[in-house]
Amino acid sequence: MTHQHTPGPWRFHTRTPDGTEGSWILGPNGKIIASLSPWPGPDASLIATAPDLLDACRKVVEKYFCTCGPMVEKDDMCPWHDAKAAITKIDRS
Repeated sequence: MTHQHTPGPWRFHTRTPDGTEGSWILGPNGKIIASLSPWPGPDASLIATAPDLLDACRKVVEKYFCTCGPMVEKDDMCPWHDAKAAITKIDRS
């Protein structure tokens, strides 16, 4: 099952479309995705980029494959396994 999230793009704003001040992640058409308090600093850009990062991970997993095999240790994952694990974590939430 694929987790359904609000599609991107998401953007960080300090004001909603109706003029409310604060720290917000807004989606398409100004939809509020998240209210961030206290001031999120650099985390706001990371949060706003989440849909793009998820799409990139999905493309990597679909287009490429890993040749590491079953011998990969959990602490020594390759980037393909890291992307697959991130997608799995999202899909299970």
